[in-house]
Amino acid sequence: MTLGNVIHRYFNPQNLTPPFFQIFDEGFFTILGDSPSIRLITENDSYAFAHEAPVYLPEKNELWFSSNDGGPLGMSNRFTDNKIWKINLDEAEAGNATLYEVPITPPLEMTNGGTLYANGQPLFIQSGRAELPPTLAIVNPSPPYNSTVILDNFYGRQFNSLNDVKVHPVSKAIFFTDVTYGWLLYFRPMPALPNQVYRFDPASGAVRVVADGFDRCNGIAFSTDGSRAYVSNNAIDRYRTVLIRAKMFDVDPLTQRFLNRRVFAYADTGIPDGIQLDALGNIYSGTGDGVQIWNPAGFIVNSRR
Repeated sequence: MTLGNVIHRYFNPQNLTPPFFQIFDEGFFTILGDSPSIRLITENDSYAFAHEAPVYLPEKNELWFSSNDGGPLGMSNRFTDNKIWKINLDEAEAGNATLYEVPITPPLEMTNGGTLYANGQPLFIQSGRAELPPTLAIVNPSPPYNSTVILDNFYGRQFNSLNDVKVHPVSKAIFFTDVTYGWLLYFRPMPALPNQVYRFDPASGAVRVVADGFDRCNGIAFSTDGSRAYVSNNAIDRYRTVLIRAKMFDVDPLTQRFLNRRVFAYADTGIPDGIQLDALGNIYSGTGDGVQIWNPAGFIVNSRR
């Protein structure tokens, strides 16, 4: 089973099953609130336009995100970039959401992750394309939507294909994952570095490895106080079984290296593509089974299918 087979096995844009909440723990009712609902905002069965890099811009009440990078339904490959889109949530609330393409210049090569950065700006992480390097780039949230690359190499070497990014809540350093997906999906050259997690200090320009030893590191997130880090690790074992585990680390308060690796949770269906925490420490991830939520102890409390 190849990576591409795994992705297409668990992604079915024509699935007509109505979404629902599957509840495993009473703690999920606290998360849901008094009047939970699921509502479709916009869709396109022929194009994976909403696949990666969701960033909420509170000052504009907009949600930005990218289409799939490197897959047929993303209409992107080593010759063609994926796209950044946005939706205004005021329009969505009124029931007339319009999907807007963001005309970023210079263009970004295969955006795969994103997070909110300083001054209300989105920070996007790119996988790169062909010989064009993976990058970290800040984007102006207003016209002309100009982009500024802040990192594009590791001491002269191109990264493999950058995947996900978060800003540490205390130090404000930028942490990101680098993995071989671009090569596996045929839009990046042979990897030159291991699958690793990096820390970048935008003030000094210093970049360093903080964790390694992953099969394929993917999503990354921090606890609200920055003392713990979470990284999803995806692999296929000798029996062709997809093994998806979320790892938890302690963050060294001095160096911010990731220490004391242990398994936090296991996703039984599909690949956890991205991780996010709420103020109570609950962990959210998009998987092949929908949006799954684990409580701080690692017990699954729901799946939104």
